Amino acid sequence: MDLREKLVKKKAIIYLGGGSSQKYIIKSLKKNGIKVILIDRNFNCESKSYADFFLNYDLRDHKKIIRNLIFLKDKFEFISTYGVADYAMATVATINEKFKLKGLGSNFVKLFINKENSKKIFRKLKISTPKTFFYGKEINSKIIQKISNKNESEKIVIKSVDQNNSKGVSIIKNYSKKEIEKASKNALKYSKSLIIEEYIEGKNYSVDCLLNKKKSKIISTSLNLYEQSKNYKNNLIVQPSDLNKKELQQLNKVLKKLFKELKNYIGPLTIDFIVSNNKFYFIEMSPHFHNPSGEILRGNKNPVLSFINFFLTKKIRNKVTNLKKIITCIISEMINSKNIKLSNQLLKNQNLIESKFFSKKNKRKTIYANAPLIIYFKFNIKSYKKILHYLDTNIKVVN
Repeated sequence: MDLREKLVKKKAIIYLGGGSSQKYIIKSLKKNGIKVILIDRNFNCESKSYADFFLNYDLRDHKKIIRNLIFLKDKFEFISTYGVADYAMATVATINEKFKLKGLGSNFVKLFINKENSKKIFRKLKISTPKTFFYGKEINSKIIQKISNKNESEKIVIKSVDQNNSKGVSIIKNYSKKEIEKASKNALKYSKSLIIEEYIEGKNYSVDCLLNKKKSKIISTSLNLYEQSKNYKNNLIVQPSDLNKKELQQLNKVLKKLFKELKNYIGPLTIDFIVSNNKFYFIEMSPHFHNPSGEILRGNKNPVLSFINFFLTKKIRNKVTNLKKIITCIISEMINSKNIKLSNQLLKNQNLIESKFFSKKNKRKTIYANAPLIIYFKFNIKSYKKILHYLDTNIKVVN
């Protein structure tokens, strides 16, 4: 190897956040020749061993992060910056501007991480969104009384204005002054401001998109299933979602207007919305993908790799290998059951799981903590919500 070859820098992505679900993304990036500079405040984060370089900092501490990235500039060619959560977006923008990288800039940060600012865009474009009853830093008796006078029999949502991975969110019905005060106090733990808005009953969805000036596109749609019981929250993702052709056409029409409004933004965008009585209500937007590991676990494209391809002269192949409809979830606790039936061959083939988690047989009695679980099912399954209860008692493949 001559001196010239030694001086060739390796293309790398600056990746903010290294939790358990991110290791599937990082392994996929590495498999495709992209180096990963991982940053996380947890020194023992689960994705650390898969990265090429690790920086142990809080994702909000942009000064220390940039100071260290400067030293890595001679070794790596930075392609882009990706953050896994909204609270890291200010740092993502600062890094991009410091190293002149394309992607999220500071002009878009406040728009994306502030729920009310997102809703202002929806209202401007005449896109349906839940009504905001209150937005501000302090809530007093007059405001509470005004909200209570609207319709006490209906539910309301109280949440922090910043995106905090659903922390600080309360849904209350037949609310009293005491309940509103308690929920508002909870929301203000996570943000300096809060929003009180109407509650829309319906199915909860996400749509992952990639935006650039030449061509913006939808990557995937997801149906989000939530159930809270016994202080344990079940969260399952169904991909592709159950939206029919007509609903997808309606979604496309709305997104075209939004893409046009955000024409100067380059990067990932996930939008949460609710479908109620055949009507779409847009809730919020985020400049990152909500469930990129789910895409890989079902054998589809790596959305982050699709994002990186924006900035590469020579594109990396991001092949679709499997489009079966499945439910994906990452289980946070060890689960014991009399009969857990899984279909793991897809994950094994892609070398995305540790063999110690699963036996060769489809049936086993234990799923270990932080192991991925995929459940295949028929398109005509009667009730998605039945699957939620399997996490407490029984997990079965529906095929």
